[in-house]
Amino acid sequence: MADNSDTQHDVGAWRDELPRATTIDGAAEALAVSRGTVLRMISDGELRAVKLRSRVVIPIAELRRLLDVSEAA
Repeated sequence: MADNSDTQHDVGAWRDELPRATTIDGAAEALAVSRGTVLRMISDGELRAVKLRSRVVIPIAELRRLLDVSEAA
């Protein structure tokens, strides 16, 4: 039988990482704005969103980028 301990460890480590994306509601909470504001930001091109079938998610990296720009201003 093959030793899969490395593969199992890698999968376990991946599960423990922070989420790579969030929902529109999650982004609104993180940015302390309304859901409508997040939708306008996406529509205006200020915030990148990814559509996965019928679901829209926002990469966490986008939230970090936006918050970093806001802090610098």
